[in-house]
Amino acid sequence: MNAPQRRRVVVVGGGIAALEAVLALHDVAGDRLSVTVIAPDDEFSLWPLAVASPFGLGPAGELRWTDVMAEHDGRFVQTAVTKVDPRRRAVLGQSGDEIPYDQLVLAPGTHAVPALPSSITLDARRPSTVAAVAKALELGWSRAVAFVVPGGCTWPLPLYEFALLIADRVGERYGVALHVVTPEPTPLAVFGEEASAALLLQLEDRGIIFHGGVTTRLVDWHALEIGAPMPLRVDHIIALPTMHGPGLAGIPADPDGFIPIDRWCRVMGLDGVWAAGDGTDQPIKQGGIACQQADAIAAQIAAGPNAGEPAEPPDLVLRARLLTGSSDLYLRHTVGSDDSEASFEPLWSPPAKVVGRHLVPYLERKGISDRGTAALPREARP
Repeated sequence: MNAPQRRRVVVVGGGIAALEAVLALHDVAGDRLSVTVIAPDDEFSLWPLAVASPFGLGPAGELRWTDVMAEHDGRFVQTAVTKVDPRRRAVLGQSGDEIPYDQLVLAPGTHAVPALPSSITLDARRPSTVAAVAKALELGWSRAVAFVVPGGCTWPLPLYEFALLIADRVGERYGVALHVVTPEPTPLAVFGEEASAALLLQLEDRGIIFHGGVTTRLVDWHALEIGAPMPLRVDHIIALPTMHGPGLAGIPADPDGFIPIDRWCRVMGLDGVWAAGDGTDQPIKQGGIACQQADAIAAQIAAGPNAGEPAEPPDLVLRARLLTGSSDLYLRHTVGSDDSEASFEPLWSPPAKVVGRHLVPYLERKGISDRGTAALPREARP
């Protein structure tokens, strides 16, 4: 008797959501599935930890998709995806590959677009420019920096981390002035009142001036309009980019290119296609949320195409370990509720920065860890 053919699951993307999806699928479905990952880069990066690298800290260890998929009896195809053909159930790659699927998981991430082109665009994946600004402040060559959250779709948490880490490094020397300019009414308002208030205290303690409710524009290379009679003048302007969706050919998208999904992460109008992570129209772009989406998708795929309507999805829980340079600040909020928590003691275990049910133990087994900025006393930091 022939063994039943394994269902073909294709995962598009090489980031946090994709890795959590692969690990979850292997855990809940095992050898019932044949899983293929398609991504343009073989290297997996836990980029939310790169924020600490200019300060001599950050992630340790590396991971390659070829090794991950070999370990999980799957396949990795290194190519950029040019099109998805839902009618034929196939993914087309830039290299000419055509990969068929029975179920498809889209986790392609986003495109970053500079919001203030004449400023320094903050790329948390490549923070060397911020390191140069920190050095200029340390040496007294610069005295003032504005950290800007632009209007539009973005994730502001790394900007606050850079501001706090630089303030911790520079201290009160040279009379340095650091500003955060943001449309948010309060710092990280998405986490709720208690978390936002705790972060505001951290900013005030470091002498960082908060300008909330401001959608700014550049006056010139060193000045920002902030709704005051006079523009804010600084030596450096560091701005987050705005995010745009992947805009995959063959896949529905909203006007900004994001993939529309329902509460179960199913792509609107397509059978057997799900999406997770930043590339979806889910408004919160954060790795822990992406992992929760990937887990929900894996459960539905494991249940099989004839399982009927899936169970009610669980509430999404937003968790963040905010790097401050001293004691990390833990924030937690259940999306859509009034709850809000903040603590210098971990609010989850293990206290990972990116929380994924399968991701965290897997990375720990691989020796990929995050070295918190509180690990060294200030005088011992590089």
